[in-house]
Amino acid sequence: MPRFVAFSQSIYTYHPSYPGNHRLLTLHASDDGGLYYDVAYYACCVVAGNIWTQYQGKDPEQKEHPFLSESRDRSEPRATDNILRAKRYYFHVPKYAPDEPFPVIASFRHWQYPLATKLPHPWRGIPEEPLDVRRLGGDTYVVKIHDEPCRFTVEPTYVELGYVVP
Repeated sequence: MPRFVAFSQSIYTYHPSYPGNHRLLTLHASDDGGLYYDVAYYACCVVAGNIWTQYQGKDPEQKEHPFLSESRDRSEPRATDNILRAKRYYFHVPKYAPDEPFPVIASFRHWQYPLATKLPHPWRGIPEEPLDVRRLGGDTYVVKIHDEPCRFTVEPTYVELGYVVP
């Protein structure tokens, strides 16, 4: 029987340039009742077209870089804590005027994975595991794709085989 982790709170991020409540993302508060800042920051950056910077929007001196704030009009200070605890944040992209909407990616299908040289800093440290590819004969191959437990449910996902069809 799978175990599930319940999240009692969500963190909402909004596009500040649209009137009303134009939500960019809803993320579950999975870190001690809050959300790890980097998760929210990089998720917003992906939605806005891979616009992250090395400062992660935390340095108030870096005024031209995207950042999260609790205010729509940029009057509140930037969110700089490692855990976001408020329910509502606005993602600001300073190279656009406050009343000029910055573009967002319409769907995951429209998103382009960044080149290895443009990966955000936290992604660069993730080691790539070599694929376990086995040839079954002819042009048929199988790939062992996953055999670690789920990070949320801690249930084993067992080994799955994916067939590579040329």
